Amino acid sequence: MSTGTRWINRICCWAVTLVLAVTLFAACAASLASLLLTNGTFHGWVAADSGLVDQEMTRIQEKIRQLGKKTPFDADAVMAAIPREEVVAYGQQARDWWMQLYLPNPRMLAPVLELPSVEEALANDPAFRATQTDTTYKGAIRDDVMPGIVGAVREAVLPLRVELISFGLSKMLERFNVVQYISLLEWVPLLLWVLAFLAADLLLILCYRRGREGWMYVGWGISAAGLGLLTLVAALASWQIPALLREGNALLGLQGDLLVRNTMILAVALTLLMAGAGTWLVHFSAACRKESHGHPAENQPV
Repeated sequence: MSTGTRWINRICCWAVTLVLAVTLFAACAASLASLLLTNGTFHGWVAADSGLVDQEMTRIQEKIRQLGKKTPFDADAVMAAIPREEVVAYGQQARDWWMQLYLPNPRMLAPVLELPSVEEALANDPAFRATQTDTTYKGAIRDDVMPGIVGAVREAVLPLRVELISFGLSKMLERFNVVQYISLLEWVPLLLWVLAFLAADLLLILCYRRGREGWMYVGWGISAAGLGLLTLVAALASWQIPALLREGNALLGLQGDLLVRNTMILAVALTLLMAGAGTWLVHFSAACRKESHGHPAENQPV
């Protein structure tokens, strides 16, 4: 191979390495974005987080105590009738409702929350019954008290007002084909991973006459993509999105913090894996090149 051809080959290798780094970085970022937007299991981790549920129970208790002052009833008895497990289960239902909004013909209304144990506790509450007659207490429970208690639980599990969420999403779905965009988002990471694989194969083909030097370019591309992903993670962390959400709503900020934290953990793990794999491939290529140039001097025959 002439000197000019060799330089052209190396320029092509560096260009393909850049393509590999960019496509691999984009594939990782798109995969994380798809996971964040469409993966119900990932959001289920947030909905079942013990710290989040503790905050939700605290918020529910505060709301119920405020309601108990307006309409006299035993707030402690009502809270005892709302078990933690039921709040967690409703959080999972809310998660499922939220995740199906990008599917065709989504159900816009949030899941209905029924609390028969609370109705029974109110019916047996002497303080509440003292303000009602035997013929009006059931209607008062159904129409006056339960909407506020159910609303307190729903607002704790879904920090934004459910009515505003439903209204805003319905208007957005009328203007944008969200289903098409989400479906596209699910295919984009796969396409990018395929392009990155093809770029790596092309590097090996370009370097087939130089032993395993192609693995060095592949390693550099993977390492560069890992560093780019690390830069993206650092930039997202510096924006402090959960803190901005927390200024408007503490529970919404906590949910955002959990989502960002879990995403960051996956991103950092992926970054370390890519950096480690890329570095190993570079060292592997360098070791093979040393072996191809002959034995060390002390092992040369006299």
